[in-house]
Amino acid sequence: MSTMERIRSAGSRLLRNEDGPTATEYAVMLGLIVLFAIGTIAGIGGSMQGIYDAINAEVP
Repeated sequence: MSTMERIRSAGSRLLRNEDGPTATEYAVMLGLIVLFAIGTIAGIGGSMQGIYDAINAEVP
């Protein structure tokens, strides 16, 4: 088998294989989940800071 035939064979296998698009979809979903988690944690962190500041003001 020549090099060109191997390249064509590998290319056609890659196009028929569905693992690539599935991995891409999972990567996009993971990215969205991470962004959501960071936003949620940042929002909660700001609220918690206000609570701690109020408690600190009350404690002598």
